[in-house]
Amino acid sequence: MVEQNAFTEQLADGLHAFREELEKSDFTQLRDEFRMFYSAFEGLYKTFKKKGIIQDDPYRFEAKVTELEIPDETNFLENEREDKMSIRLSQFDAQLDYINNYFQFSLDQLTLERIKMLSRITQYIRWNELTDTNPNMNTQSVAVYANKLKHDGDNLSTAIVKDSQDQLAKYGKTIRARLKKITKYHREEYKLNVRQLVTDPLELQVCSDPVQEHLSQVKRRFISAMNGRPFYAELVNEVLNEDYGPDREQLQAQLLSELQPESKPKAKTKVGPSFEDMLKEGIRAMAQCSRSLELCINKLNDNHYLMENQKLSLGAKIQRWFAMKILKTKQDKTYEVEFMDPLTGTGKTERVHFQEFYELVQKKIKLYNGIIGKVGTVASRLDGAGEDQLFLFLQKNLEELMVIQRRMAGLDAFFKTEVPRDLRKQIRGIKNDLTALKNSLVNANQKRHDYVSKKEELEQLKRLGINQV
Repeated sequence: MVEQNAFTEQLADGLHAFREELEKSDFTQLRDEFRMFYSAFEGLYKTFKKKGIIQDDPYRFEAKVTELEIPDETNFLENEREDKMSIRLSQFDAQLDYINNYFQFSLDQLTLERIKMLSRITQYIRWNELTDTNPNMNTQSVAVYANKLKHDGDNLSTAIVKDSQDQLAKYGKTIRARLKKITKYHREEYKLNVRQLVTDPLELQVCSDPVQEHLSQVKRRFISAMNGRPFYAELVNEVLNEDYGPDREQLQAQLLSELQPESKPKAKTKVGPSFEDMLKEGIRAMAQCSRSLELCINKLNDNHYLMENQKLSLGAKIQRWFAMKILKTKQDKTYEVEFMDPLTGTGKTERVHFQEFYELVQKKIKLYNGIIGKVGTVASRLDGAGEDQLFLFLQKNLEELMVIQRRMAGLDAFFKTEVPRDLRKQIRGIKNDLTALKNSLVNANQKRHDYVSKKEELEQLKRLGINQV
């Protein structure tokens, strides 16, 4: 049928345009949404660990994640909650790390099975249904933990968890909507192949019930023409109804309309987040480093204490106590640490006044916790800040954090080498915590870079006399 072949060609063109839109924008947005989803979960997960509600999984780094997998969802006894949830939330965190750092977002990788897995991962915990009576044990447990913080009067931690929950629910919903769009492509691609290889060559006739009339004939042709591909009755039935049923014209018009790119009609309103929103996302990503900062500085402080109190004589201890308690003399030990200059590639040294450094980091931790929990004067000011203020805040803090990271690495190396051998087993390393800190800074810096690139692109268009709508 000439008419049917013309529709198939039109459908192929529409599906090609639909694919181009997916590859041009949707995969990038999906990746960004998963990053925000992971960032929100990290805020909640680290808060639970910090408050001692759950513990680190001792087997976390023994099991390498190489594929999408849903952590355990089976029920457990009340007295097993802490152990089970410590392991499950650690496994969930590992899955999100794999998705964000190793998984390839492409049509080849995003098969229908993997799309289902990604959708299930965003609903592993029902973020919109956090109640302590939820039948899902994982969701129930997270609700129990959140309520515990609330009942303990920990307003900051409660605010962080509530904000994380809202962000997880928000980004989970947008992720599933985007996955649904990708699923649409796979379904229609399969149906297009059925048309091209099976139904169009058969030259079937229009009738009142095409499934009843033509399905057996289509099945025979399918076996020989589709080269071993699975037979999905639901999709084949859709093809028959869309092409040979009484409502075919309406169904075909609806299908072509659904494949129309969304970008053009939306361009008149607003495309993507505002510059202020981009910067606020960068600041939020940067603030996620507060837990890593806290772990690093606490361990370094323990090492500093060990270094300062090694084999002191009784007279030295009394002298130090007298200076601190009676004379109120500030005891600020200075360490000379090494670092590699990234510009010249040569080693350099700097002096770090430890007490001053410790107090600076503590101020940063308090500041970033306030931003995450949306409490405090700084959080309020950022909400009402303009674009320039937000950029300067992000830029300044990232620069300061890079110096803090460098000095922490230098202090870590210093303590490991300068402490007497008999005390080295007591030194607390911060390698993993520094890696987590670096990842937070890389994420925030990427968002700053995205803002700068977008801003420069807009300025260039303006110089060319092109105005974005």
